[in-house]
Amino acid sequence: MPNVMKVLKDEITRLAKKQARAVGGPLRKDSAGFRRAIAALRRDVAALQRDLKAYTIEFKKKAVIEPAPVEEGTRMWVFGSGIRALRKKLGLSQEYFAKLIDVSIQSVALWERKPGRLDLRKTTLAKIAAVRSIGAREAKRRLSDLGLQPKTRGRKPVFAPVAAPKRKAAPKRKAAPKRKAAPKRKASKKA
Repeated sequence: MPNVMKVLKDEITRLAKKQARAVGGPLRKDSAGFRRAIAALRRDVAALQRDLKAYTIEFKKKAVIEPAPVEEGTRMWVFGSGIRALRKKLGLSQEYFAKLIDVSIQSVALWERKPGRLDLRKTTLAKIAAVRSIGAREAKRRLSDLGLQPKTRGRKPVFAPVAAPKRKAAPKRKAAPKRKAAPKRKASKKA
């Protein structure tokens, strides 16, 4: 005679698997569909990011100041103090000035600290010469074309003074009623 407990366990297991397949089948199909949709969305996002990167690079190339052609025999000397004065004239920080002429921030900081004449590349000299011919508004417009919003100088907002709220007077406490003094006892004289 077969083991009844084993047969019963096998039958319960078989029925449980059948029930699980019936419940889990549609969920499995939905899950596979969602995975396919997520994979397609990831591919789309990756393609859009590649396109955005390409457009950004192309836009930055167009927005960067075109260097003025340097004529042969023309010399241009640039000093650190001149770089600082030009940057201050345009009302820009070192960071924004560096982005305007397409160099690193460290380069601008180094140039401003360095005394005497700067020995720069011809392309950098040409970009600095191009920036010399523009004003502060034009510089800010070009930076905004690059997608940057430089901080503007100007007066800080003045706020009207606000009077401090009046304190509420503490409620006066009622004086505790005075106790009547106990009558003095006469001391009895016992002799």
